[in-house]
Amino acid sequence: MATAAEGLMMGVAAGIDIGKLAEVILGSSGASAAFKSMTMRALAGEFKASFALDLAHKDLRLAQELADELGVPSPMGAQTLNLLRMARALGLGPSDTTAMINVYEGILGREARIDGGAKT
Repeated sequence: MATAAEGLMMGVAAGIDIGKLAEVILGSSGASAAFKSMTMRALAGEFKASFALDLAHKDLRLAQELADELGVPSPMGAQTLNLLRMARALGLGPSDTTAMINVYEGILGREARIDGGAKT
């Protein structure tokens, strides 16, 4: 989901029609439950929690602790955990996990929305 947020914001920055980009990815090997959730929720501006960002942070933090204990490298987990930390610092913890895209939106000063979706 973190990669989906990053890729979608790259498309926004490039001026690509975000709806068409999502359609192409959903019709390719990039289609996943995480990407589908990101496009259905975040791009519509719907951030009411179905799975709270705070819970995702807790789960990933525990997974990172286990990786540390076992000596297993987890660079993607570490980067995603940092993204979730930034989102929580913005007060997005109670929001849906897809609200992590708001970190990129804030940094870039642009929103990723289809059909004029508004943040909720």
